[in-house]
Amino acid sequence: MDDRLHQLLRDARGELPPTTVDLDEISARGRRHIRRRRWSVVAAAVAVTLAAGSLFPFVRDDHRPSPPATHVPAAAGFAARVQGFTSGDYRVGASIMVTPGYEIAPIYRDSTRVAGSVEVYHPGAFDPRIVRTGTPVTVGSAPGFRYVATTTVRYGTGQKLAEIKKPAVAWSYADDAWAVVRSADDTLSTDALQGLASHLTLGPATPVRLPFRLGYVPPGLTTQAAGRTSLALTDDPAPGRLGEMTLAAPHSFTGLTGPLTLAGATIVEEHRAGGVPAGTTCDGSGCYRALPDTDLSVGVTGTLPSPQLRQILDGVTTADPADPATWFPVPN
Repeated sequence: MDDRLHQLLRDARGELPPTTVDLDEISARGRRHIRRRRWSVVAAAVAVTLAAGSLFPFVRDDHRPSPPATHVPAAAGFAARVQGFTSGDYRVGASIMVTPGYEIAPIYRDSTRVAGSVEVYHPGAFDPRIVRTGTPVTVGSAPGFRYVATTTVRYGTGQKLAEIKKPAVAWSYADDAWAVVRSADDTLSTDALQGLASHLTLGPATPVRLPFRLGYVPPGLTTQAAGRTSLALTDDPAPGRLGEMTLAAPHSFTGLTGPLTLAGATIVEEHRAGGVPAGTTCDGSGCYRALPDTDLSVGVTGTLPSPQLRQILDGVTTADPADPATWFPVPN
């Protein structure tokens, strides 16, 4: 276990001052060194187990009347609506992950370092019961709450590693629809989060497009997330990562208190990675195919048997990576 993880664990137990290590750095480090040892990050308001095929939503809510809000229709299918903006020392980028129930956009500090996330939930997807135990605030003209969010860090198998408590602000941006800005390091204060929340603007739904499409999906699996990354919370969308799709058994995207992690999911990814042998290869971590005359490769990883991973990879069709106009929309 490397020094960063030792620091993370000590911080979670309160043995040191707040850590300066970003969760996205942990995720990226795991990706670089062990292809299949993915850090899955689940944002939740209390400790709750999320495993493949299981979801434990909280009972709704405390029966207080909801304040008036503007009706905003949800983005249909895999489409993003967050518009990037800059506020003070921070910049919110375009959404890097879209699911049937929410989308996630990174909050950058110093241009490239991820300091937190913006989560926009479709109407009915988010359960505000826990956030309403926080301090009431106003975000623009909308009702909201400051609260402390608990992030549970898990291995890809779902085994719990640590819990990190960070400030967050949640607000109702439309009827039964909520958004959350969440800190991932110790630079984002609650005041800064509330300032970012007040600047958030949702634009027209823009379909997510990937530089590949699948010709074969194993029975029982569907697309559950797509974008630049399928890791929850924050993961710096490195320029080398062109697109990623998560296949898993259908999940419920209602009653959520934070992003889901899909332990045991199958990941299809196109990225720049040197050292991938020519042609198609399979090993203990998955199956990979180097794309001719490029530094790109497509990989399929997960808990499925290698023959099924290979079958998924053999059915992948790629587009021109330099021309997003040729990229494929993500099927619902």
